Order: sequence, then structure tokens, then C-alpha cells
Amino acid sequence: MSSTAEESISNIKTVKSFAEESGHIKKFENASYEVFEHGRTRAYFWSIFFFSLAVLGNGSTILLIYLISIYFEDLDMTPGKATTVLMYTRTITMAISGVNSQLVNLGKVWGSSFKCAKMMVAKKNVLWEGEEKIDNN
Repeated sequence: MSSTAEESISNIKTVKSFAEESGHIKKFENASYEVFEHGRTRAYFWSIFFFSLAVLGNGSTILLIYLISIYFEDLDMTPGKATTVLMYTRTITMAISGVNSQLVNLGKVWGSSFKCAKMMVAKKNVLWEGEEKIDNN
């Protein structure tokens, strides 16, 4: 589905004939469906991942509040100390979420740079000079 975009990026002019328009429509439908299925599968995994992060992050805070309430007097804690512990926990949680965000961005950059590298090393089927043809084998 992105072959036209790849040809455009790599400065190869795209010429399409409309003789087999129904065949091209079917090919486009198949490619679109494949992209849709891939996106849906990724959405399932991302939703499970982010749900797990939310449960773990908020669950740890709730567990910490519960433990502080149980051992409040045993640990000789004041409301200020309890609040400090909770604030540090939230700071650590936000730092971990920031690292996660950067890892997601690194994954996106790696994916796009891999695609660009593939386009750069791909065999070009265009002769810029001369009259001879290139075999597509």
C-alpha cells in the first residue's frame, strides 16, 4: 500500500495504467485489509500493555497507602512523613512513565530508520542513462 509513497520518496516517477482498474482496486482492498488487521493486532497488545501499566502504577500507590495506614503508629509516622513517602512514590512512578515514553519514541525512530535503510539499499530498476533494459530477476 505504501509502494507509491516509497517510489515518491525515492524520486522514482510512478506511472499507473488503468487498464486493469478492478484488479488494482482488489489489490488495494487486500492491502488495506492487511494493514487494518496489523493495526488491530498492535492495538490489542498496546491496550493490554498500557492497562497493565495503569494497574501496576495505581495498584502500587493503593498498596502503599494501605501499608502506611496499617503501620502508621508502629513506624511512628506523622502525616507529613506519610505524604512525603507518597510524593516520592509518585515522582518515581512519573519518572518510570517518562522512560517508557522515551522507549516508545526510540522504537518509532528505529522502525522508520530501518524502512529508510531498506529503501536506500534496495535494487533500483531505473536506468538513468542508456537504452538497455534491466532484468527484473
